Amino acid sequence: MRLPHPSWITPFLLPTLWWVQAGHRAIGRRTGDLVSHIWAIWNGTLGDPTRSDRFCWPEGIDLLPIYGGWLHTFVGSAFARAGLEPTVAHSTVVCLWLAVAGIAGISIARACGARRWSASVGGVLLQLDGFVLYHAMDGRPEHAGLGFTALALAAALALWRSGGPIAIVRTGLIGAIVFVVSWEHALWLALACAWLLPWLRKTPTDGRAIRRWSAAAAVCLAVIGPWIVLFLQRALSVRAADEGQATLFFAIDQSIALIPWFTAPGRHPGRGLFLLALALPWLVPRAHRTIAIGGVIGLIGSWVLALGPSPGLWRGGDLWQLDTGQFVLFGPYVWIQKLPIFGWFHSPGRLVMGVSIAVAAGGALLVDRLWSRHRLLAVVLALALPSFAAREAFVAGDWPRPAFDLPPYDGVASLSQHPRRGAVLALPAARQGHQHEQRVVFQLLHQRPITGHIYLPYLAADQTPTLVDPSPFFTWASESQPTHDAAPAFTDADRRRLHEQDIAFVTAYWREMDSTRHRAVHDALVVALGPPVANQPGLWTAYAVEPP
Repeated sequence: MRLPHPSWITPFLLPTLWWVQAGHRAIGRRTGDLVSHIWAIWNGTLGDPTRSDRFCWPEGIDLLPIYGGWLHTFVGSAFARAGLEPTVAHSTVVCLWLAVAGIAGISIARACGARRWSASVGGVLLQLDGFVLYHAMDGRPEHAGLGFTALALAAALALWRSGGPIAIVRTGLIGAIVFVVSWEHALWLALACAWLLPWLRKTPTDGRAIRRWSAAAAVCLAVIGPWIVLFLQRALSVRAADEGQATLFFAIDQSIALIPWFTAPGRHPGRGLFLLALALPWLVPRAHRTIAIGGVIGLIGSWVLALGPSPGLWRGGDLWQLDTGQFVLFGPYVWIQKLPIFGWFHSPGRLVMGVSIAVAAGGALLVDRLWSRHRLLAVVLALALPSFAAREAFVAGDWPRPAFDLPPYDGVASLSQHPRRGAVLALPAARQGHQHEQRVVFQLLHQRPITGHIYLPYLAADQTPTLVDPSPFFTWASESQPTHDAAPAFTDADRRRLHEQDIAFVTAYWREMDSTRHRAVHDALVVALGPPVANQPGLWTAYAVEPP
């Protein structure tokens, strides 16, 4: 049996280290995205991973239009069903995606003409890229999956030069996988291939390159087309096709700014490494120079678009504002947000993901060039580039590490194991992101449906107001601010309404109230519902709702 070249071992070294270090915890900072993706893995073990009745009870929620990608949920749920805890399953998926980034870095470097050993430098650079690690630590595996996009681009470049039926099918399948990893990345990949096509046609080929690309595109659409139709159908039922104009402020916040992009680490290739991308036309073999020139022009264009609707120096929008404080929308990105469906792309900063791919290729090619002339210097550079990228990740706080774990189960055991079936109504009504996040972390322990959710309000309807607003008692109890009013009576109509919605428990989160309010709400709930059935001192208390 022929063994793989030793350079193909390198993509698995760092991910294995990160996975072992994670243990039972999840890799990433505690963010709403991280919590929601761990929740999605758990939800996927219950049935259809694209829908759930565990949020927005009793209506449920359609998850397909909400997530930017789905493959990490499918794979993570499979690991969880096999016995891994959701936190461990999430870490496993993240490390797999980072291993794919290493493989893709090697592949794109090879497609650009680098030799095997120097190509392995490109693999490590893509694994340690600021864009990839930032999203891995922030709990967005779909964007940490940039390796799939790079792998598809490498396959497309190789297929342009040569390839038979197997290469055509392989390229089409990888392209289809990219859409399941992230629809935003798939959109970027399609635009990148369309941009490169005129430049590719200027290079010598065997005359069948267009035919091969067309066949690969047909394979891709045949495989992923039904999923795209399903996604659009269900997404258009909850969001407008032109919502981009309504989310311009969010797009400004998610734009890159001129000075930090060049001077601050994190979210992009390490400071100065972008020069490797700009140097591609001089680093690639002469036969690939035309493509490299086209690619660099495209990268510069994507960088301009990534400045967002209102470009800024230190942050998006600070370059040109009216006296009223209103942002002047003069960035070319505004044109994209006016297009149907394209307006769903709310984060201009992600458009520069191609720079990360180009840096991986450029680093490998630079080492390759030096290897032919000065091998010792090439070895030094091969060690220095990944070391610098690793340092940048440490400085930015994006070096993969386990920073999130679920709270102890002991306190919630009596609620989770209570013989009564039914959902949980949380008080006070959640108004901020961290409050929704706390309720979801709590749900991962008790595993009962809740009336709220953790997503953007226009993508899913929080059912809590439909239960709280008609009831004077729950309207009073859901207020987090102190009030001198006495608690209204808990009526039979209140109990009946909860029973009709299959609400079996009410929980009160004490950190969201001051001590005086805490005592008043607790006393009122004890009078209305009886003694608590579960409690974590200083955090929350749960009360059972008996049938009418």
